Amino acid sequence: MAKFQHLLTRTAVLGTAAVVLAGCSSSGGGGTTTTTLSLPSALANKSAAAIAAISKAAALSKGTVVATFSSTQGGQLGTQVTSSTRTGGTQQFNLGTTKGQLVLVKGIVYFNDDAALLKDQFGVSNSKWANQWIAIPPTNGNYSRFAAGVILSQSVASLFPGSSLSVVGVQQYMGQRAVVLRGKPAAAEGISGTVTTYISTAAPFLPLGASVSGTQSGTTITGTASTAQWGQPVTLTAPSTFTLISATDLPTA
Repeated sequence: MAKFQHLLTRTAVLGTAAVVLAGCSSSGGGGTTTTTLSLPSALANKSAAAIAAISKAAALSKGTVVATFSSTQGGQLGTQVTSSTRTGGTQQFNLGTTKGQLVLVKGIVYFNDDAALLKDQFGVSNSKWANQWIAIPPTNGNYSRFAAGVILSQSVASLFPGSSLSVVGVQQYMGQRAVVLRGKPAAAEGISGTVTTYISTAAPFLPLGASVSGTQSGTTITGTASTAQWGQPVTLTAPSTFTLISATDLPTA
């Protein structure tokens, strides 16, 4: 999966902004309204970092989440839906007619990409492995980039700024009151811009979503993410038929 690890993790096709906001909702289109400074009493007088820590802890305690990420990079729109557990998860990717899916279960990554996505991931054309399930064990050099952003802790982290956090105030966000935090993307993302996080004003203060905007290597990036189904069961099943990546001609990163 690749960069935009902060929100969308999967592929360069989807873009870094998707990694940074793998689960955010847009602040546009009527999603937010006028900001006020009346924080919930439990969060009043707390720093932005402390509020973020409270929200992250609440999110991790739920055990599962479904995060939907959308990003636009260089005029292309991509979406990613990640269902995360503490130790695994699933991802579905779409960019126009380009599609891919992934399951991380019992420490093994299984992915199934179409030809366009395989070319983006591995630089190969007309591969016979398109639309086939491929298994990547942790010992393979491709494992880290494919597994990135799938498990709960990584999915939750992607919803928050990496540095320079500040409290903006309280807004209406997607029909709910939200505490708004703002900061810079994590340095590893390579993005110059802003990440905005929306946290429910109701205890336990779960993150509702996020948005990102900025530039990366001269390309304009925007992305959004939204969260749902906190604590709901997520079923992880390995495909019944697959090929180990070591048995293919796909290159190792």
